[in-house]
Amino acid sequence: MVDILFYKCEVCSKELGTKGEQRAGVDERGFTHSFCVDCFNDAERRKSILGRSR
Repeated sequence: MVDILFYKCEVCSKELGTKGEQRAGVDERGFTHSFCVDCFNDAERRKSILGRSR
């Protein structure tokens, strides 16, 4: 049996089970972040998620 790794959107915590649901972004430090399509598209419009500090 193979374990399937599910990513979660870093904004809304939605499980990203299929390839079509997941979008990745790289911040200024080179770290990769996972987002759902809706949050990623919203971030692209606002350009705020990848530039924010945690």
